[in-house]
Amino acid sequence: MSLTTLIKRMHDKKLKEDGIGYIDPKQNRVIMTHGFRSTFRDWSADKTNYPREVCEHVLAHKLPDEVEAAYLRGAYLEKRKGLMEDWAEFCSTHFY
Repeated sequence: MSLTTLIKRMHDKKLKEDGIGYIDPKQNRVIMTHGFRSTFRDWSADKTNYPREVCEHVLAHKLPDEVEAAYLRGAYLEKRKGLMEDWAEFCSTHFY
């Protein structure tokens, strides 16, 4: 819900500034969290060397293989931290 609230605030602020806000041009509606998550996942797969499991943990996805999930109990905290720092750097240099 934090990201949803942030998007709403960003949209409302931009709407006051330009009368448009943040609108998805394909769907003609306010952008949604799914787009951010999808963008992150594409970037992490295409532009980084972080393991898939780390990227999925960041998105709070469960592993599809129940056996693998049963044995893989680590949280990858340090790797997730590095991934998110890299994502923040990417966003700050490409979207501002």
